[in-house]
Amino acid sequence: MYAFLALTFIVSKDLLEVLDPILMIILRMGLCSIIFAIYLFFTTSINSLSLAYLRSVIILGFFNVYAANVLQIICLEYIDPINASLWYNSTPFIIALLNFLIYRTKITRIKVISLCLGWLAFVPLVLTGQHVSASYGYGAIYFLLSASAMAMSALLLEKNKSIASYPMSLTNVLSLAIGALFAWIHYSFFLHRNFVLHLSLYNYFVLTILIASTVICAGLYIYFVRKYSALLVTFAGFSLPIFSMLLELLLGKKVDISLAMVISITLITGALYLFTLKK
Repeated sequence: MYAFLALTFIVSKDLLEVLDPILMIILRMGLCSIIFAIYLFFTTSINSLSLAYLRSVIILGFFNVYAANVLQIICLEYIDPINASLWYNSTPFIIALLNFLIYRTKITRIKVISLCLGWLAFVPLVLTGQHVSASYGYGAIYFLLSASAMAMSALLLEKNKSIASYPMSLTNVLSLAIGALFAWIHYSFFLHRNFVLHLSLYNYFVLTILIASTVICAGLYIYFVRKYSALLVTFAGFSLPIFSMLLELLLGKKVDISLAMVISITLITGALYLFTLKK
């Protein structure tokens, strides 16, 4: 799942040069919702939807699809995919904090240490990133906001019983479609732009890769969150920057691995490991 997520960061960064970021989200999420809808039509029969479920899916579509992706796209305008992958790992620490603040989940001393270690891991990135680019801090802030939106969505999927009573494929269809609708409202009524595409054949191919990767990620993410805990799923995100580096190398892109990145990855991995300990 995280290999495909890393791929979405890389191809989204490339498409930003030729495609409006909000339009990219409309196409990406809208077409993904259609693909899931076709699958749903042939595999599932739905008689009615409860109001509680509809409210939950609207919230999920706004935060997990629209808000999180808009903020991620803006982030990629400031920092590269590998750094974005590293900042993605702030999500489990935000989930843990929200779990404690909202649901009063018990948090042990070792988990407090792991949270502190996890947040400390991002300090080298900020210090070296600001030295390389004055706009790096803006990218970091946008991704933290995106991670917060994803964290709230993950907790909604895990805690909300109304969502658990319906098929995952239905939740995928509706949340993606609602997220695409919010993006279209943003694009048409706030940016006042027309729906126009001027892409080369190669860029259409890259867009197809982005949509296919998103379909796989969306399906696997909801499946794993429903089967395991939101924290456990996001903890596996420590592999994301590694996949980003490998894919960048495979695509022939220049990869600069700084000492700050190595320190951050090591601290993040250690913090995630500590958090999984029972005692």
